[in-house]
Amino acid sequence: MSNKEIKIKEEMYLIQMINPSDYVTFIHLFCSRWI
Repeated sequence: MSNKEIKIKEEMYLIQMINPSDYVTFIHLFCSRWI
């Protein structure tokens, strides 16, 4: 795996610990980082 793939997996793991009300905000942050 590349470092980028590892980083994505780490962030996906963090998503699981975030409550649903924060999910959309997290996705916006996630997308803005990778685009």
